[in-house]
Amino acid sequence: AEAAVGALGDRPLVYVSMGTVATGMLFPTFAPSLEDFYRKMCAVAASMPEAAFIFPLGTSTPAKTAEDGRITEIFDAIPVPANAAAAVRVDQLEVLGRASVFVTHCGMNSCSEAISKAVPVVAVPFFGDQIYNAERFEELGCGVLQRYTRGHHARLRWAPDHSRVTEASLASAVRGVLGEPRYRGAVEAPRGRELRECGG
Repeated sequence: AEAAVGALGDRPLVYVSMGTVATGMLFPTFAPSLEDFYRKMCAVAASMPEAAFIFPLGTSTPAKTAEDGRITEIFDAIPVPANAAAAVRVDQLEVLGRASVFVTHCGMNSCSEAISKAVPVVAVPFFGDQIYNAERFEELGCGVLQRYTRGHHARLRWAPDHSRVTEASLASAVRGVLGEPRYRGAVEAPRGRELRECGG
């Protein structure tokens, strides 16, 4: 994974992680939505050669590996673009240390680490506290929210509408957060500093 990440060069880095729960023990529940997300997100990456993308996939996401160990496809024939690297796992804090944007499910650990490294987010929550965390990031101007569901019913039952998150909406969100300094400024603001000082 480290070699693949290093080969991406010095371009602005977009880190894309959907956490360890949906991609691990709850994978059967979320697999269709994860496949939809990765298909659209890889298309976004391919449309943005000026940036580099890293995708940690977790332990359950199907992937095709080349002879040299690189992951070349995700799920069913979703190609990993030339400006992206995919791996089962990466050192998230290390990657966030150089990331410009964090596309995240907004689990509590990921939120704390985004704050600690002052990285603005594109939030794509699935369930539970992720939804509230994502809404809070957007309310504070620290990111942009993309959601597969309406309201908070996903806390109890996952019933996504995959048409709500599109390739175009994801691209707009990533480009917007990448291109607007105000998002990083919001994470670096006094409220963000207070959160970092108390460990998230």
